[in-house]
Amino acid sequence: MFQVTDGSLPTCSTSLSAGVTVSVQNRRLSGTAAAPVTYCAGSGKMVDLNGLLTGADPGGAWSEVSAVPSGAGAFQANQGIFNTGGQAPGTYIFKYKIGGQSPCPDDSTSVRVVLFPGPVADAGPDQVLSCTESDATLGGAGTSTGAGMQYDWILGGGGPSSGNTRTIVASAPGIYILTVTTPDGCTSRDSVQVQENAQPLSVGVTVRPVQCFGQRNGSIRIDTVAGGTAPLLFSLNGGLYGNATQFVNLAPGAYVISVQDATGCEWSGNYVVVEPPEIKIDLGNDLEVALGDSV
Repeated sequence: MFQVTDGSLPTCSTSLSAGVTVSVQNRRLSGTAAAPVTYCAGSGKMVDLNGLLTGADPGGAWSEVSAVPSGAGAFQANQGIFNTGGQAPGTYIFKYKIGGQSPCPDDSTSVRVVLFPGPVADAGPDQVLSCTESDATLGGAGTSTGAGMQYDWILGGGGPSSGNTRTIVASAPGIYILTVTTPDGCTSRDSVQVQENAQPLSVGVTVRPVQCFGQRNGSIRIDTVAGGTAPLLFSLNGGLYGNATQFVNLAPGAYVISVQDATGCEWSGNYVVVEPPEIKIDLGNDLEVALGDSV
């Protein structure tokens, strides 16, 4: 014998002697959410939201309930996939809802994907080392700052790390790479090239001697210059620099040829314009002769 009540007050009941069939529906569950997953903004991860649920029954539907929704196309509700690529930093919330079979209620669970902001690495503009600038400060103002930031400089090709400093002083040419890491582990890289302006290392010069003793027709001609940055200028004995590569009408003596490039680097060399020895004719002592004498 069964006693059946309708669950309301006052309690009404009746006794049944006939057979009764009681159907119990299994409640459909949306599962238990895993801890929020974290990535760096711009990482381009494809997140399977289904993998963030444990014990979820199939047949539910995904929807986004973020305070600031993701960009168009990032969330694929029919597959339960979220693409983090191109999404702004923030917390993205997705809800999995599964309908209950009457009289069981619907069930839903939300999962979270957190995108941490990435840092900015600014290695600064390219630099040039020269005879007047033997080192260069690297690191631009745009680099992210703040507590817990890590900075690492390396010289391309496996050079040593500089340690945790936002700027460095470079005294050697090469490509320097700056890596900035946030406390959340997000990184950004930038590089800067340091070039070395080669000074005039060798100068080819032709020196022509004075043709005859006491004349001023010697010359010095600059034939070649190896190194330096054009345009090149030339000077004789510390005079004004100019474009002339040949100095003429020179008297015998020592001269200094100087070469200056566009960055102000200079090179000097010493040269001598020689002259032939003086030609002298000795006819002996003077003689006095009388008319009719022979010498």
